[in-house]
Amino acid sequence: MSLFKNGIPITVTEAMIERIIKMQSSGQEIKVEITPSHIVLSGTMEVKKMMFKKNVAFRIILKPVHWKKERFHLN
Repeated sequence: MSLFKNGIPITVTEAMIERIIKMQSSGQEIKVEITPSHIVLSGTMEVKKMMFKKNVAFRIILKPVHWKKERFHLN
C-alpha cells in the first residue's frame, strides 16, 4: 500500500507561483494571493495589436474543485 495514494504533497507558496509566472511571462507584473477558498492572479500585461501597445490590467480567480486543509485540487 502506497503512503501517498494521490501523489507526493508539495507545499507551494505565493512567491513560488509568482516566480514561475514571471519566468514565463517576459517580466510582466503579476501578483499571486492564496486564500482559504481560492487563488487570485492579478497584474498588468502589455497587449500588442497592429502598431499599438497598451498595458491591460487583469484579475483571475481560480476556485479549487477540492480544498482540504492546505491542499487544493484544480481540474
